[in-house]
Amino acid sequence: MNTFLRRIPAAAAWVAALLLAPVAHAVSVVINAPANGANLPTVSSPAGVTVSATATLTGGATSIVSVDFKVNGASIGTVAGSLAPSVTWTPTAPGTYTLTATAVDNGPSATSTATSSSVIVTVGAVRVLSLTAPASGASIPQNSSFFLRSTASMSDAVVGSVEFFVNGVSAGTVTRAPYNLAHTTALPPGAYTVSARALLTDGVTTVDSVTNTLTVVTATGTAPTVSLTAPSTGSFAAVNSSVTLSAVASDADGFIPTTTPGGVIFYVDGDPVATDLVAPYSVTWSPSAAKSYSIRALAVDDKGNQTLSNAVIVTAVAAMPTVSLAAPANNATGTVGSAVTLTASAAASTGAAVAGVTFFQNGTQIGAEDTLAPYTVSFTPATAGTYALTATVRDDAGISATSSTVNYTATSAQPTIALTAPATGATITVNTAITVTAAPTAGTGATTSQVQFLLGGTTIIGTVTSAPYSISWTPATTGNVSLTARVLDSSGASVTSSAVSATVVAAPTVSLTTPANGSSGTVGSPVMVSASPTASPGASVSKVAFFVTPSGGAQSQIGADVVTPPYTVAWTPPSAGNFSLTAVVTDSTNQTATSTAVAVAVANSQPTVALTAPGVGSVLTVGSNVSLAATATAGSGATIAQVQFLVTPSGATAAVVGTDTSAPYALTWVPTTAGNYTITARVTDTNGNTVTSTGVSVTAVTATSVALTAPANNSAATVGSATTVTASATATAGATIQSVTFFAAAAGGAPVQIGLPATSAPYSVAWTPAVAGSYTLTAVAVDSATTSVTSSGVAVTAGNSLSTAALTAPLPGALATVGLGTTLSANVAPGSGGATITQVQFLAGSTVVATLPGAVGVTSYSTTWTPTSAANVALTVKVTDSNGNTTTSSAVNVTAVTTAPVITLVTPTAGQTLGVGSTVNFSATASATAPASVTRVDFLAGGNVVATSLAPNAGAYTASWTPSTSGVTTIAARVTDSNGTVVNTPAINVNIVGPAITSPTNASVVGSGSSVSLTATATATAPATVSRVDYFAGTTFIGSSSTAPNYAVTWTASPVGAVTLTARVVDSNGLSVTSPGVSVTVSAFAPSVSLTAPVNGAAVGVGAATTLTASASAAAGLSVAKVEFLAGTVVVGTALNAPYSVAWTPSAAGIVALTARVTDSVGTVVTSGIVNVNVTAPSVAITSPASGSTAGFATPVTLTATASAVAPATVSKVDFYVGSTFIATGTAGAGGTYSAAWTPTATGTQSVTARVTDSNGAVVSSPAVSIIVSTTPPVATLTSPSTGSSFVVGTPVTLTATATAGGGATVARVDFLANSSTVLGTALVPAGGVYSITWTPTTATNVLNLSARVTDSNNAVDTSNVVTVSVTSSTTLGVGLSVTGGSATVPVGSTRFLTATVSGLAAIAQVEFFLDGVSIGVDTSAPFNLLFNAPAAPGAKAVAAAAALSWGRSRSTTKSRKLSKLSSKISAPAWVCGSSNTPMRTAVISAL
Repeated sequence: MNTFLRRIPAAAAWVAALLLAPVAHAVSVVINAPANGANLPTVSSPAGVTVSATATLTGGATSIVSVDFKVNGASIGTVAGSLAPSVTWTPTAPGTYTLTATAVDNGPSATSTATSSSVIVTVGAVRVLSLTAPASGASIPQNSSFFLRSTASMSDAVVGSVEFFVNGVSAGTVTRAPYNLAHTTALPPGAYTVSARALLTDGVTTVDSVTNTLTVVTATGTAPTVSLTAPSTGSFAAVNSSVTLSAVASDADGFIPTTTPGGVIFYVDGDPVATDLVAPYSVTWSPSAAKSYSIRALAVDDKGNQTLSNAVIVTAVAAMPTVSLAAPANNATGTVGSAVTLTASAAASTGAAVAGVTFFQNGTQIGAEDTLAPYTVSFTPATAGTYALTATVRDDAGISATSSTVNYTATSAQPTIALTAPATGATITVNTAITVTAAPTAGTGATTSQVQFLLGGTTIIGTVTSAPYSISWTPATTGNVSLTARVLDSSGASVTSSAVSATVVAAPTVSLTTPANGSSGTVGSPVMVSASPTASPGASVSKVAFFVTPSGGAQSQIGADVVTPPYTVAWTPPSAGNFSLTAVVTDSTNQTATSTAVAVAVANSQPTVALTAPGVGSVLTVGSNVSLAATATAGSGATIAQVQFLVTPSGATAAVVGTDTSAPYALTWVPTTAGNYTITARVTDTNGNTVTSTGVSVTAVTATSVALTAPANNSAATVGSATTVTASATATAGATIQSVTFFAAAAGGAPVQIGLPATSAPYSVAWTPAVAGSYTLTAVAVDSATTSVTSSGVAVTAGNSLSTAALTAPLPGALATVGLGTTLSANVAPGSGGATITQVQFLAGSTVVATLPGAVGVTSYSTTWTPTSAANVALTVKVTDSNGNTTTSSAVNVTAVTTAPVITLVTPTAGQTLGVGSTVNFSATASATAPASVTRVDFLAGGNVVATSLAPNAGAYTASWTPSTSGVTTIAARVTDSNGTVVNTPAINVNIVGPAITSPTNASVVGSGSSVSLTATATATAPATVSRVDYFAGTTFIGSSSTAPNYAVTWTASPVGAVTLTARVVDSNGLSVTSPGVSVTVSAFAPSVSLTAPVNGAAVGVGAATTLTASASAAAGLSVAKVEFLAGTVVVGTALNAPYSVAWTPSAAGIVALTARVTDSVGTVVTSGIVNVNVTAPSVAITSPASGSTAGFATPVTLTATASAVAPATVSKVDFYVGSTFIATGTAGAGGTYSAAWTPTATGTQSVTARVTDSNGAVVSSPAVSIIVSTTPPVATLTSPSTGSSFVVGTPVTLTATATAGGGATVARVDFLANSSTVLGTALVPAGGVYSITWTPTTATNVLNLSARVTDSNNAVDTSNVVTVSVTSSTTLGVGLSVTGGSATVPVGSTRFLTATVSGLAAIAQVEFFLDGVSIGVDTSAPFNLLFNAPAAPGAKAVAAAAALSWGRSRSTTKSRKLSKLSSKISAPAWVCGSSNTPMRTAVISAL
């Protein structure tokens, strides 16, 4: 380098030197702690060793990026952005360590790094306790199980135990490694801490772990269940052998997921071994050392809930004992009853000796345990069969093992059997039972299991399982038969006997031909009994005997044997009852046969009865007597016991209206309501027989009636005043009320009509009595049958009215001035009966002020009154009329004053709200008339003086008052002047509000020392606010609350005795008010109760059962009689025994106040504090398919619903149901949708609902949706008309369709539709399989879409194909043609517009133009024009136009249903084409 620099110029050397100079670092770092060379005797967790450093920025660096700390070159932590970084380091073992720190900064142009000098430290001992589970920040559902796990590393000590803590509370202690503890959290939702503490064997020193955080969340649903199925507790396994761990797990309201973190996790001594995500849950594990292991399984469900199984203890040993069967060999055979020796070889587990070997056959022990080698036992099989032989070894360590199975088969000798009856060659009668008997023997060592009897060697005719081995057999056909018997013994061996041959011959037959089975007869009347007999083949009938057997009696023959046909006897029943008849035939071979019995019921003869009155169709009157009569006869040997008459109203049941026991049989009946009746008579004779007559139909009608409804009887009326007279009237059946006329009859006089007859309801008239006296009022109703009915009379007394008088001035409460005149005014009116006012007197108290004569027609009178002294005066007016009646008015009270003062209340104002304990400022203005003066102004609350002002302040009288009680209160002001005159203002209402204790209630009883919740209402006068509420027991301060709305505190009830509780509200201005006292009794013997679940503010679901739990206790010597649980004021359950809990299912959403109420054995009642819960209800509705939709049988349908829950609750699941059958749980989708697949398994209308469950357990069902399911859908096809058809308005058209119903259904109807919605008609019954209607179009249209819609009996619907037609208003298509300019002559080669006009049909698709029959162009839209080039050759030409409808065109006018038409014959345009220099010639052109 230096040589190179010497060779370059000086300037260049200077630059190179500058470039090659070392760059100064822009950062430096130094470790501050621990000090270099430090000796750390013992390092323990969680404190560890704090390693700190200082970083310094130099050379323009702007900031520190990071500092990385390393121990022996390995990073132990990096700190970003700090100039004074530090980390905590916990070494893993004693030893010497090198510490460094490397800093990185942001330099002016680039980053730079610097590493500190090394710091060497020596660690003498390490004590570390690590909390490995749960991880910090983990969350666990409430009431879930998990392991608290830790590892301990102590280089200089031994761990004696490890204790785990949750939120500072001990969860349990583990005394050996691994240090793991199973734990179930019962804490309410929230954040908690988890830590561990190791206690060393010195019993003093402890080492703590770091503290992790754990969040307990609200559990959703119920926890899963899990149990270990293998291995069993107390079992043994060899070290390093493979042990299968198996468990079963399930979740009642969900499932065990097959993805992490679901499944089942297996733990050994709290350490996870393996996880199985799919049932059956099983893993393998190998014990690594000889010791006992605790095995548990943990299940996690779909909602994160965890459950640990019970522990299974398995002991691992170095080697398990072994045993094997040496004899007999596997699959060896022997004989039943012959002994076989079982021999086993056995070895004990490591370090143990064989204690004994036990042998088993098919799981049953053989003999006693053999404790000495060689291990043998003798076994004698008692029955034939295969035996599973095993041996089990037991060593003195208590460990057992079982050998593999050896199969041993024992056989026995064959059984024997012989048929002993019938004998070979025997003759048997067909249809006659015989006994078939066999003699079996079982094989050696076996027993007879069963004997089967066979016909023809194959048909089993009977089976017997115990002696005697015989059956009864009845041959059904004649001919030769072969009988055998087959024995089966307990060894399974089977043998068949030799055959026995027999001959079956026919038997004679006989049957009764009369009387028929079930016939009836009458006592004393002969019954002919006939039989039809046949003899057996080759024989003849010898005789037939007839027999009768009474029910419960002995059989006897009827007459003598009948030996010749006809085989008939006469039988006369001697008494009533049930009898059985039979016939017995005997033929010439002496064979007999008995007929089937015939049952005959014999009865005494029946009585008879007939209704003779009323006649059929009689019309009866409601309320009138009706004569009922009947004739009756008794049955044979009997007399009439009674005849009952029955009346049956139409649509009702019969009722007995009377009974007659002697002739003539008659009574009187009165129908009470109109209607149709059936009348019958029912006779009962002394034989007990009952017969009912034929019914007689009658009709009861209501007679025309009228009744006065107003005025009431004995009421009063006033002469000259109108009284409304009203009546109610009803006409008899079939008639109507024509008029109601009212009459008034004076005492001793004739009735006089009142007004005009009333012809329609309500029937009323106004009656004004002219003179005083007694009157009788009546009403006469006339119906349309001219029937006239008069009502009962109503008595009315008419009297003359009294005169009236009323003071109109002065007004009540007015002031009158002494010495000054005051006008007194009155209004008066004379009484009725032509009376006049004769005198008017004004009175002040009892003093007549003035007497004025009355004048006819004058109604107002006045005078002047001058009070002479100050006083309260009652003013009245008294009038006398010409009838001699005197009337005095009501008094008007006034005050006579020398000079009255004046007062006005200014504040408070009407309706103002005031606070208890707050100062109310009164203000009023008042004045007196000189020389008097105001002496005082009183302010009144509730009529009582509460404040007084003696002198004005700034012109107003003011005072203040502090209200002490709440409620609406009247406020007034009262002035008194120096003359003693008092004047009150009108009273106003104000609302006084104040605090009040709401719990406990007055007269409550609480237990001494019990916790009582105190709550109150409190308000402040705006703009002030409530600061706090203080509670006092007497004068003793209890506590304060600032939390609205209840301001609750807890009071420990004391002292014993009566205690007055008060609440004092303090507002933001510092003002305070105390509530009225609430008296409670604190009893040393009172029970105590508190609601422990649910907690305040808990959310529960509508329809979800919620457990209400309370703790309750009674005073010493007493007991809790019951604990009642209340929702609001309603008792929802009662618990009689601890633990006190009931299930409550809320039925409506909202905030519900829950309490518990305890009653002790002496009847003392105490109520707990209130726990408010929020009852929420989710909502759900099916959105697809729509109600009324159709579905196919066995065809999947997607069901979709929307569901939501009330926060904070969430939707847990949505289940779908068809009827009451669960279908599936819906899969959640976007927007709160849930869907599931349903495959219908039945046809017809199915009711589908969705049921939502939220996280509170609330369950709500949606409205039902009806789905119509058919095996195959219905099908409809519109067969006529066809697409393109055209119809004319007013012309009938036949529409036809074919239709089939869905599977299992029938066609209910076929609707024919226009444009898919308008029903043109409906066909209910097909003709020849075709449904049709006749439809007459009413409106022309170019496009009309026709279809047919079928509905079947399942309400399934199908719509057919669509046919498009048109409707025109005319049947004629008119086409006109014109030429531009109107001339019929055009020059050769010139151009003209041809214009076509079309009429008749609207749906024109195009117009085609023709020249001499050849098309020259087409126009497809109106107006239809064509630019025409005249031909080059002159001459007459024929032009025409053809219109085509939108469904096609045809030039034919007769073969296309008028779908097109040429223009009519035209005379214009008609032209000739000529040369330009040749004159034009005109010609007539004929139409095409």
